[in-house]
Amino acid sequence: MAELRDVQLAELSILEEIHRICEQHNIKYALSCGSMLGAVRHKGFIPWDDDLDIYMSFFEFKKFEKVFSSETCFLQSVKTDPNMPFIMYKVRKNNTIMTEDDFIGLDMHQGVWVDIFIYFNAGKNEKTKRIQAKLMTLLQTIRCRGVNKLNDRENIVQKIVNKFPMKMARNVDDFIFFLARVIGSKKSNEYYMTVNNVFEKLFYPKSVIDGQSLYEFEGRQFYGLKNADGYLTYEYGKDYMTPKKYGSHLSSFDNVIL
Repeated sequence: MAELRDVQLAELSILEEIHRICEQHNIKYALSCGSMLGAVRHKGFIPWDDDLDIYMSFFEFKKFEKVFSSETCFLQSVKTDPNMPFIMYKVRKNNTIMTEDDFIGLDMHQGVWVDIFIYFNAGKNEKTKRIQAKLMTLLQTIRCRGVNKLNDRENIVQKIVNKFPMKMARNVDDFIFFLARVIGSKKSNEYYMTVNNVFEKLFYPKSVIDGQSLYEFEGRQFYGLKNADGYLTYEYGKDYMTPKKYGSHLSSFDNVIL
């Protein structure tokens, strides 16, 4: 039976592999979300946290996707794992299993993971930003078609796309992502972050995302956001150094295989 610390150490090994590849190929990434908070507040995992998150820009991720090669990990995307239902991407540890309740029975890699959230230029005005958000919501709907079919929750969009040949479905996916990205503007002072719709924030000031610095994390050195205070204040509020316990992805690790 796995314990939380076992899961954290497995995730740490994935992050080490991501860092290795990024260092080798000069690719920029940064710890994000609770992982960035953990680096600043705990110099490692938040004690009750069961996942790791990183940010990459769209162009850095495309470089990462192109050169990714690992004997121990799997880069999960719509290209490598068509049934994956996420708006973000994941690096999974091979020969492990950590299945979330909604995905039981879904035919995809379900190993322990690190999330990669991708960002790109936001629209130059509120109307364009709303269009971006609607396009990405549509994309998330399409990517969830497999899990919703499995759980008898298909909506009309998902039923239609499920009838497409796989190559056509991927082309639709690529086109929606392309549209959302190209209507962004370099002149915008914000980025659009590809997070799922349970997150409150979709747009982030470039001033809190741009730039990297090394941070101690579990006795190692990984890249995080240079403007950590600005980011964490924007994400969690001015009292981010005061611990607040949130729910985990899994209520129990009894069925986790490491």
